[in-house]
Amino acid sequence: MKGSKLAVAVLGDVGGQTKVYEEALRSIGVDPDKGILPKDLDLIQVGDVVRMNPSPHLDSRGCMEISDRLLRNNPGRFVQLLGNHDLALLGGAHDPHWKIEDLPVSRFILEQWWSEKLPSLAVSLSSSVGDDDDILVTHAGMGYN
Repeated sequence: MKGSKLAVAVLGDVGGQTKVYEEALRSIGVDPDKGILPKDLDLIQVGDVVRMNPSPHLDSRGCMEISDRLLRNNPGRFVQLLGNHDLALLGGAHDPHWKIEDLPVSRFILEQWWSEKLPSLAVSLSSSVGDDDDILVTHAGMGYN
């Protein structure tokens, strides 16, 4: 994305809310079913695609599948960052009350991404403000104390 002159959208913390994720994507011209970005748009999802301790109204798997389509259909134009909930599924630090075993499909997708080096912890964007002004985008809750 560095040096891109396209519009950049940043979405984050969908936390298993598939309908919210789909609505946000559609509002910026993205087709979440096909995983296709408009030609003039780059997109960064800043993590927490999943939500630990899922409830009946959440669908972490659905959110993971949307991000997976976007990752695979838009190389270099869709960036998937990892948040603390996502990292917990990969074995990172987490609240001991989180039930990681409740999200096996989401964990499988994350493990595939990790092995293929698809997700990131941060991304740097070139700013239009000045030649030397870069913007760092990351997820805020990277650790758990």
